[in-house]
Amino acid sequence: MPVLLMLLVFLLQDVLLAEDCGRFTEALGDFSIRAEEFSRLGYSKCSVQIVAPQNKTIELSITRLQGFPVVNITNPLAQCLPRLEVREKGLLGDVGLVYSICNGLEEDSIPLNIRSTKHHIILDFLWDSSVDSSFQARYSFQDSTQVEGEKDTFE
Repeated sequence: MPVLLMLLVFLLQDVLLAEDCGRFTEALGDFSIRAEEFSRLGYSKCSVQIVAPQNKTIELSITRLQGFPVVNITNPLAQCLPRLEVREKGLLGDVGLVYSICNGLEEDSIPLNIRSTKHHIILDFLWDSSVDSSFQARYSFQDSTQVEGEKDTFE
C-alpha cells in the first residue's frame, strides 16, 4: 500500500505544481511568460495551449529566452531547468514531444521558428525558482495544405 501512495503522490506532483498559463484560439497572437509570476503562487511549471481550427496548422516563433544558460550539461542525471517543451496534440488526444529547449540557444538561433503538423500545440515551461527565467513567443494559424517539397514536421 505505501508503494501505491508514493506512486500517486509522484503522479500528482506535476498536477499540483502546474498552472495553466494561457489558451490561445485567435488566428494571430503573441505572449510572454515569466516564471517569477507563477513561482510566487507556488508553481514550478505552467502550460500554454494554442488551438487552431482542425483545418489549420500553427506557426510558432520563440522570439526571446531569458535565464536559459547556453551550456552543455555533461551530467546525464542533472535536471535541466529552465526547460521549454513544445508538444503536438492529435485529434485522439495523443501528445508527442517535438522540440525541447533545455540549455538555451545561441543568439543567432533566435527567433526559433517551429511549424506544427497538427492544429493543437502545448508549450510546457518548467523552471527552478532560484533563476529568473522567461520566454516570449508569437504564433499564427496557417492552412494545413502542404507545399510540395516542404517538411511535414517541425523545423
